[in-house]
Amino acid sequence: MTVSPDSDSIANASSNTEGYQLNDAWFVSLPDVLKQALNSIPDSEHYFVALSGGLDSSLLAVLAHRYLLQFRHASLTAIHVHHGISQHADSWQKHCEDICKCLGIELIAQQVSLKSPKKGVEEAARSARYGVFESVLPKGGVLLQGHHQNDQAETVLLRLMRGAGVTGMAGIPRTRSLNAASIHRPFLDVSKELLLKVAEGLGLSWVEDDSNVSREYDRNFVRHDVIPVLESRWRGAVSRLAMSANHCRESSELEDALAQIDIADMTYERFGSALSITKLARLSMSRQHNVVRYWLRQLGMGFPGEKRFLRIWAELLPARDDANPMIEWSQGVIRRYSGLLYALPQTAIESQARFLLSEWEVGFIQAEDVEQRGAGAEHNTIKRPTTVVFDENLGGQRYSLRIVECGPEVDYLSTHDTPLADGCLMARLPSESERVVVKFRQGGELFRPAGKAHHRPLKKHFHDHNVPPWLRDSVPLLYYNDSLVAVGQLLVAEGFQPQGESESLEIKWC
Repeated sequence: MTVSPDSDSIANASSNTEGYQLNDAWFVSLPDVLKQALNSIPDSEHYFVALSGGLDSSLLAVLAHRYLLQFRHASLTAIHVHHGISQHADSWQKHCEDICKCLGIELIAQQVSLKSPKKGVEEAARSARYGVFESVLPKGGVLLQGHHQNDQAETVLLRLMRGAGVTGMAGIPRTRSLNAASIHRPFLDVSKELLLKVAEGLGLSWVEDDSNVSREYDRNFVRHDVIPVLESRWRGAVSRLAMSANHCRESSELEDALAQIDIADMTYERFGSALSITKLARLSMSRQHNVVRYWLRQLGMGFPGEKRFLRIWAELLPARDDANPMIEWSQGVIRRYSGLLYALPQTAIESQARFLLSEWEVGFIQAEDVEQRGAGAEHNTIKRPTTVVFDENLGGQRYSLRIVECGPEVDYLSTHDTPLADGCLMARLPSESERVVVKFRQGGELFRPAGKAHHRPLKKHFHDHNVPPWLRDSVPLLYYNDSLVAVGQLLVAEGFQPQGESESLEIKWC
């Protein structure tokens, strides 16, 4: 459905006629809340607007285009995502094309296919939409979205019904990052009623999504059946709910500030993100909950649900040291080992599993002789291997091999008799006859670290270095021919440590 009084009025409203001198009369005539909304747009060199063709995004495109052109001397680009869900999707894209043509702005239109129907149509569409935004937005770009006060009120009610805490009740953030870009919602304090009034005054056209009337979706039920009842009882219920969201956001920011203080001295990153169970237990229970919620959120793991969340204290923390309990949900796993609480995002788990049967051959290019002639001196021939870098994401961490010069300024440390320099494991360079391979544990490997007299099972060395059991099969192993040279960034084998050479192999896995 399209509400379209007169498409020519869009062009008139934009005042984007070449050579026409803009004045600020249109801006002065706007309601104060809309002036504040436009003034709140962050500074950027690249502005975009998410244009669905509906009332909110269409009005935002018109007002933001005119505002940015006049007051920031900046251009605006529209992004339209064709989800292919509705039978009207093609006409909606055509409508967006017409708006952008009238405004004289560029439109980026992309069609997507929904790949995650198990999550529900709404969530799958949102995921696809944000995938487009991430691919289009440049570093420092600002994407404007048309979410308004009514959207905020609906979100608060929906999250209240899901038992959300203050972070969830904070609702839709006004500004948030999206990779190296950011999203800004200038209309968040503006009611839909006011947006409708202004749009009609401009003679603006927009489309109506037919799915917005279906009570099958929770948001539509809240929009059509709950909020009108609340407004009939308490005038201004929508604005009050939005106000509560702002209060919750302030409380959420305070909770995060406290969590940052509490978590500062209890985190360990050697084998992935982990918290000290002993230090966590020193806090009050409410602060423990706050720290763990914050920790999971920072790792992109969301919230596991209240029941799973409380199992951390009922099952993981009081478990025996030799136990291996875990709490699993769609976004990851929480486990404990050796006095630490580990969080493993699902992406890291998938990354580990993907490489276990793989191996990589590292090609070392031998350098040619280099002739140097000094004034009045004889020929000097220097043999120097060129630097070869191996750099891959293995087991959720970066594994790299690099040839480095070993001068007197390199201070070798001794930790468990393992040669280290600047925190990196060091090994001698391979000879021309040695094939260099990176692979993973197959079982039964024996290993003799530098400075030790005997070989022991690799499993014992992992235990000695507190490598968590679930990570041991994905620790990268470096081989020269059939000899195991180095284990992750933990140990180098006897006979393969640097022996005073001018260059050595630097090994990093972190």
